[in-house]
Amino acid sequence: MILVLAHSGLGEIHSAPGQENAVIPLAEIEAIDAIVAGHTHLHLPCPTPDPRPQVDAARGLIHGKPVVMPGRYGTHLGVLDLDMHLEVDGHWHVLGACAALRAADADVPVSRGLAKRLSTVHAETRAAANTPAGFSAQALHSYFSFVAPDLALAKVAAAQAAALRPFLHGSPESALPLLSAASPLKAGGRAGPQHYTDVPSGKLLMRHIADLHMFPNELRAIVANGEILRDWLEMAVGLFCTITASGPAGHLMDPTIPGHNFDVLYGLSYAIDLSVPPRFDTYGKVINAKAHRIRDLTCNGVPVVADQRFIVALNNYRANGGGGFHMLDAAPRINLPTLPIHTILRDYLSGKLPRDPIEDETAPWRFAPLPGGKAILRTGPQARVHLAELASRNIIDLGLDEAGYLCLLLGL
Repeated sequence: MILVLAHSGLGEIHSAPGQENAVIPLAEIEAIDAIVAGHTHLHLPCPTPDPRPQVDAARGLIHGKPVVMPGRYGTHLGVLDLDMHLEVDGHWHVLGACAALRAADADVPVSRGLAKRLSTVHAETRAAANTPAGFSAQALHSYFSFVAPDLALAKVAAAQAAALRPFLHGSPESALPLLSAASPLKAGGRAGPQHYTDVPSGKLLMRHIADLHMFPNELRAIVANGEILRDWLEMAVGLFCTITASGPAGHLMDPTIPGHNFDVLYGLSYAIDLSVPPRFDTYGKVINAKAHRIRDLTCNGVPVVADQRFIVALNNYRANGGGGFHMLDAAPRINLPTLPIHTILRDYLSGKLPRDPIEDETAPWRFAPLPGGKAILRTGPQARVHLAELASRNIIDLGLDEAGYLCLLLGL
């Protein structure tokens, strides 16, 4: 039998090159018997009906094949139950199958044998996580990444730019403006109200570096023109809901779109008009051709034009089109050695890399004024410690919702 372990979730129903969530077309392959999926932090089976006819969400079947997606961080155990028959030719045949999820139980005892086998590497991991890694004079968090300047994100962007600059010296591209793209990787969403970057001021350890940038990404660099940048930003701001001044206060963000799609391009300045519908859908396809949320896009005070060229530092996930950012496919790459962003961040925060000018620039984005407009930001409950940072924003604390998120009403 063939069992597929796929770091991929449910997305488009048809296969496509570079597809990020490809489980539905995978299940259509006749030779595959069952799939263990993931990546999107969702559950399958689940009680919520799925509109795609290929998906039987309640039974955990896709194209009739059993598929489990056990959430994230060990919250559930995925179970595949296969009724098999051994044919005379030596091949197994699946007569029937079902998928199920079992919620993790805090009362389940730790396996002593497994704990013993892992004890050495566990101790080494903890020691590595507590290795000194620099200093920050300010607390760095992601509670307000979608409504206010994010100091943690600015550190990541500056570190990327500082690491890239030496590789541009003497090249034709060195005369181009240098930008740096970063997005909040821990910002609630499907991972829950505790899933936020929260690094105290003072001495930093390697576990703080992992908090600032949780994935093992590597640095990449591309040459992008103004047209690509504008579409890039339009895709990034698609996670915001459309807000009208006359309507009731709804949620600021679409909960189905991950927060790490909100790329901020440091080195630019632009406004986000929330009264305009999004230009792209979650797969990067144009759904409103005349819609443009990005306004007043400038670099060094000069309007960005379509054929103007820029160097952009970014991570390999986004450079490869991750998240549906297909407009980046047309951007030429700059060859770089292997540069892990964790290493870059450590070197930047410890002073090994020089302070980059990008960190001292004003925040790249702002909301275009929407008189009378209001929206609700869902964030982690620990955000209350930092509410003074939003003192000028007319914030009203609405308390916690049923999922444990702190809801803040803000005027636009």
